Amino acid sequence: MMPGNSFPLYAASKKERALIGAWARSTAFATILKGTIDVHVANAVAPCARAKWNGRLFELTVYAANVGESGVGKSPAEQPFIDQRRHLIAAHDTATLSAWQEHKGRMTAWNAEYSGKQKAISKLASQGLPSNEALTSSLVALERNRPKAPPSPPRVLEKFTFPAVKEQTAQNRAILVAPDEGSSFLPELGKDLIGLLCSSWSGVPTSFSRSGTGVQLVHPTITMIVPTQRGTLLAFFRTPKGKYALEIGLFARFLWYCVDPSIVEPAPTDLPDISALVELQEFLGRCEHFFHEQIRLQQAGGEGQKSLTFSREGGRALERAERRISSMRLEGGWSQ
Repeated sequence: MMPGNSFPLYAASKKERALIGAWARSTAFATILKGTIDVHVANAVAPCARAKWNGRLFELTVYAANVGESGVGKSPAEQPFIDQRRHLIAAHDTATLSAWQEHKGRMTAWNAEYSGKQKAISKLASQGLPSNEALTSSLVALERNRPKAPPSPPRVLEKFTFPAVKEQTAQNRAILVAPDEGSSFLPELGKDLIGLLCSSWSGVPTSFSRSGTGVQLVHPTITMIVPTQRGTLLAFFRTPKGKYALEIGLFARFLWYCVDPSIVEPAPTDLPDISALVELQEFLGRCEHFFHEQIRLQQAGGEGQKSLTFSREGGRALERAERRISSMRLEGGWSQ
């Protein structure tokens, strides 16, 4: 956006324009709300579909930053969506509580049997005795028949760490990262998390080592929205972590929704009752539908995931963007 320009509302879809028009009372909040809506559309759809163009498949993952000073509405724009997601997760956890308790019991028995067979095989080896084929075969059978966990919902990560991502991905690949404020979130981005975010955005699994099992892969579908102030963001760019993130292109993967500080607007006085907004309830209803679809796909091993084809205009826009990015790399301006 050029200094002094308001958000180009015409670029939003018809339903997004209706929601923003019913809710926003300032151009600053309209900008922040558009960023929030885009992230939650991606959070709903990305685990359920991929896009294709000219034989290539693209993940629909979105990372976004809502950049504006205190008071522009970053938290109020996010609250209804986060509240709904937490309500859906709590309801699902309550409904599946007994199933998870039964699963834990089965896993306790499975782990005990597995550990016993491993110890028996190790004991034979330590004594120099030949392996027991029946014991080995039963261990392989156990590995193949590990108790299947009940359906797990896509979650909002309260603490974005590599171990938390690995644990959640094992239950459901769909992850929403939505920190309260960039000032506490950005400094926690180490090289492992920066690399993970770049790989996840590109649809590439990330490898990690685990004692006893060797190299393993984690392949989450991450959607992320980072609310931050301009000064906080620029200060982070000057840190070693920020410079590294810029160098490997993490922030080139972001969509930026920035409230220009030159826009001065009076405080709105006719704020709507958002619980009564039909447009918002319709949007949240669609989010709920995809929430349950993500759980179904996780249980089905991804079977039934949709492939969406770019329109001709969209495909051409994608090609123009890729050419521009390539030229930036050749010009040496990638991290500027």
